[in-house]
Amino acid sequence: MAVIRTRFQWLMGLLAVVLMFAPGMLAQSYYGTLKGSVTDSQGAAIAGATVTLTDVNTKIARTAVSNGSGEYLFSAVDPGTFDLTVTSSNFQTYVRKGVNVATQQTVTIDTPLAVGASSTTVEVTADAPLVDSSTASNGQVFDTQKLQDLPNLGRNPFLLTKLNTNVTATGDPRFNRFQDQSGSSAISVSGGPINGNNYEIDGVPVTDFS
Repeated sequence: MAVIRTRFQWLMGLLAVVLMFAPGMLAQSYYGTLKGSVTDSQGAAIAGATVTLTDVNTKIARTAVSNGSGEYLFSAVDPGTFDLTVTSSNFQTYVRKGVNVATQQTVTIDTPLAVGASSTTVEVTADAPLVDSSTASNGQVFDTQKLQDLPNLGRNPFLLTKLNTNVTATGDPRFNRFQDQSGSSAISVSGGPINGNNYEIDGVPVTDFS
């Protein structure tokens, strides 16, 4: 009995550890990452620069400080559009607007600062999406404005997935009913099988494999 009790306690302890770390691992699955380096006009690293990342829609801001190598990092970034502001003593303020961070995407923005008063602002607009060459992962963000303006019968999220060039509809579009999404949910991602799709809400898998 003592052996059984000890084994049971060991298993319960292991389960507690798994449950403790599982939410964090799941929550990271859909986040993006923004990183880069802060340098002067000669390419020398600037340590201690304040880097602020502001969500354009929610106005929520996060702050990071560049390290001794001039590098900064924002992890677990909710997909969306952001403004990036970099300030440092004796350097002009650098502002980059319209930075898009997609799900599971790592965006790198290196910010060269010009010598001058911090009250002087150099503003840069991110016209083109930044290419992430470190991963083959592909994602797309639909902001609130797009969700409101785009036509969507029944506000069906599966119909929005078809706006991504890597998604192909394989089901019958006539079967689009509240109680039956078998037609609209039949999608192939990058040529993969339908039953290979995984659906998550806020990083938590909700796929029904039955």
